[in-house]
Amino acid sequence: MNQRRLKIILMLSLLCLIASVPARSADANPFPLVYHSCQGEGCGCAKSPVVQHDTPLYADMTLSSKIVGVLKQGQKASVFESETIVRKPGRATVTNIGSGGSGLKVGDEIQLILYKGEGAWLVWNKGKELELNESEVSLKITERPKTESWFKLGNDHIQGYSQDFPFEGCLE
Repeated sequence: MNQRRLKIILMLSLLCLIASVPARSADANPFPLVYHSCQGEGCGCAKSPVVQHDTPLYADMTLSSKIVGVLKQGQKASVFESETIVRKPGRATVTNIGSGGSGLKVGDEIQLILYKGEGAWLVWNKGKELELNESEVSLKITERPKTESWFKLGNDHIQGYSQDFPFEGCLE
C-alpha cells in the first residue's frame, strides 16, 4: 500500500512539473541565433587585403571576451567567416503576395530574422524558416531585427573576431 501511494505521489509530482513548463507557441524561435552569413549586398567582400586601421580581435563574438591580438594598419589579413547574431527578431505584416508567397496570406504577421540582400529576407513563420523575396511578397515592416555582424579575421600570426570590417571594400 505504501509503495502504491509513493508511485501515485511521484506521478502527480511529475505531472505538476510538466504542467508548470511554459508552452512555446508555434511561432516561437530561440534567440539569440547565429547565422553563418552577413547581411546586405556585397557584404564581407574586401577589395584589398590591407588593413586600413588598427583592429582588435576578440576570442569570441562578444566585446567582453579576451582580446587575442590586434591587426595593425598596413598589415595584410583575410576574412575567414562572416557571422550575424540575431538578438531579437523584427516584425512585419504581409501586404501583398505574388507568385512565390510560400503559403503566406495577406495580413499574416511574421518575424524578420535578417536581410540577406538583393531584396531577400530570412523570416520565421509558424515554426518554419522561410526566404522571401520582396519582388514576390510585399511587407510592412513594423520593427527591424536587432542584429550584430561579426567577422573572423586574421593572418598567419593571429585570428579572432571583430565587429569592425577594417578593409577597403564593400562594407565601407
